[in-house]
Amino acid sequence: MHVSHLEFIDSRRLAVTQKIEQGYVKLAAEPPLLLSFAKDANQPRYSTFLEILAAEEREIAIWNNADLHLGAGLIGLGGSPTQMADLLVRRKTRQGLRLEGSPAEVAQRLADKIHQMGLI
Repeated sequence: MHVSHLEFIDSRRLAVTQKIEQGYVKLAAEPPLLLSFAKDANQPRYSTFLEILAAEEREIAIWNNADLHLGAGLIGLGGSPTQMADLLVRRKTRQGLRLEGSPAEVAQRLADKIHQMGLI
């Protein structure tokens, strides 16, 4: 779902607007949920040079479970609602073919090869 607008209905529910071919559709949703946003959903806010310099001085807060007080069933691998089943890495199996000769010879060999492959 490519969200174009998001707003809170109340403290628990969200109104999600999605652009479709015929117009827009508006849905109500409750967390937890995963949304992807369309490019036009937001106007980026660019930082000034002074804001960038000030950000370098700020401390980054790091929270752990001691700070959040969550149950063990809600964190880590055991608390994750999704698990990776497998990871497949595809191997490139294309084989290159180098054609050499005059332009006319290369063009003829290329045409023959394309014909052999049944593409023309």
